Amino acid sequence: MIPVFLQQKRIMDAAALINEHTKMVQQGLLSVSAEQRKNLTNTLLGFYFLLPGFEQTLRDYLKINIDKQNLINDIKNDRLEKYRSAIEKCHATFDEYADDFQEVDRIDILIIEAFSNAISDLKNAANTLGLFIGIIDILDYYEAFSDNPEYWNNLLENEISYQRELLAGLKTNENLNSLGYPERYETVLFDTL
Repeated sequence: MIPVFLQQKRIMDAAALINEHTKMVQQGLLSVSAEQRKNLTNTLLGFYFLLPGFEQTLRDYLKINIDKQNLINDIKNDRLEKYRSAIEKCHATFDEYADDFQEVDRIDILIIEAFSNAISDLKNAANTLGLFIGIIDILDYYEAFSDNPEYWNNLLENEISYQRELLAGLKTNENLNSLGYPERYETVLFDTL
């Protein structure tokens, strides 16, 4: 068993690493064009579609069916109004003073936030930043609630390195691998919590 003071140090080290990474991604996105952000958004969505509850959560809270290929095409072609309308209605139900307020699981919130970032105005780099950090938050969530936190911590550290590689590739106009996330996480069992 790891002593409490070492656990606390590890948590502080992880928080510092994530904070540093967030700043690095923020800086990296400043030089990324709107078109690159669209491509990046579609690449990052590859991770979210791997989550076992992603499509069901969106169906439950947004009351629309999400088809991955249609969504990717809609992002590329700026046809996002139906998604944005659904997100607005969904966010209204999260108001704790709303008549139809319901408590939402943390993982569902992370999924809805990621989707909201994906369909938001991609001229704003903060939305793309939200997708990057959302992946980190989800891996952190799995680490916190898993019986095997070391496994998820390793994935988290590798993800930070991978995200840095993605941004470095964009600076050199390298083509994004749209299958990057499905290939990276093909053996990860996200439904083990």
